[in-house]
Amino acid sequence: MYQIKQSESTAARRRIPVLLVDSTDGYTPKTGQTAPTVTISKNGATAVTGTGTWTEIANGQYYYEFASGEVDTLGWIAVNVQKTACRQYNAIIQVMAYDYAAGTNLGLTNLDALISSRMATFTYTAPPTTTDIWSAGTRTLTSGAAPSATTIADAVLNRKLDSTGDGTDTLNERTVRSALRAMRNKVSVASGVMTVSKEDDTATAWSATLSNTANVTVDPT
Repeated sequence: MYQIKQSESTAARRRIPVLLVDSTDGYTPKTGQTAPTVTISKNGATAVTGTGTWTEIANGQYYYEFASGEVDTLGWIAVNVQKTACRQYNAIIQVMAYDYAAGTNLGLTNLDALISSRMATFTYTAPPTTTDIWSAGTRTLTSGAAPSATTIADAVLNRKLDSTGDGTDTLNERTVRSALRAMRNKVSVASGVMTVSKEDDTATAWSATLSNTANVTVDPT
């Protein structure tokens, strides 16, 4: 399919190539063919005789140059070329609003205005520089190294039993560490109060009220 600008004013840009070959074998070039019958149909309208120019190039090659009035309608044009002893030649031409030869705006009058209006409202925000990043007031850097086994173990021991965060080893705190203390640390019972000690068997970790008021001391060694 060939393309021609609507109402193209440059004659050379209204040309389409035509190859005429022998009607019998279908491939032998036919030279010296003049005044063939050319008919055109715009967008499916009734075919009419072409008013353009027929010119031979060489080796069975010719071109048909449309008259400017033949390409004045947007859409497609069906072209048929017939000549005695030649196979019929058919082509489809698309008549376009743009100009393929116009390097700046393709011949579209509103294209420049559209680009200008879009550029007028365009704003560009540059990404932060290295200086911007390192001068920030707050930043957190991590090495990316995996925590050690000791760090993991300590974190598990300090975890609160209700999963609300980490403990700080305060009195009566419900952490994994505090729960395990009653199994290994010093436990004292006096006047109905049980006291569980920290690892030094002196400081109190947590206490509880007992119904049995007998004095009992559990002192692991």
